[in-house]
Amino acid sequence: MQLDISKIAASSAEGEKLVFDSESELMPVCFCGNDFIFPGKTKLSGTVTNKAGAFFLEMKVCGVSETLCARCGNPVRKDFDFNLNEKLIKSGGAADDDAVVIDGFNLNLDEFAVNGFLMNSSAKYLCSEECKGLCPVCGKNLNEGDCLCSKEQSDPRFDILDNLKF
Repeated sequence: MQLDISKIAASSAEGEKLVFDSESELMPVCFCGNDFIFPGKTKLSGTVTNKAGAFFLEMKVCGVSETLCARCGNPVRKDFDFNLNEKLIKSGGAADDDAVVIDGFNLNLDEFAVNGFLMNSSAKYLCSEECKGLCPVCGKNLNEGDCLCSKEQSDPRFDILDNLKF
């Protein structure tokens, strides 16, 4: 969703606000080896305030993400709900390490929402805490039952130790 903030940028009134409340379809993203999709609409609501030449974005983001379980590969669907606060400055303005530099007066709120999601997400997701994962030999999903593979798999690098006599 594009938000035009030129009206409050041109205003001489200190603290001029622009309120928004919309739904957006976020694009899929890959992060830490996980592919995330966002099925359905994501709700974006909040304000952009002009204060002394800087803009302050306060946004609430609510939606659903879907990725794959890190152990078994089954789909994992999670609701998310977080608040985002960003200080924005125009390019060419005073340097500020805590601010996001923007070009023009059109904000892509979807980018802020996805970046906020990534900052609030885990490095890996599980379908359940009890997920058994996949058999390392045959690849069967162990949540669906045991496989017929031998449970006494040894690392061939340690086979020489079987010949030691004590």
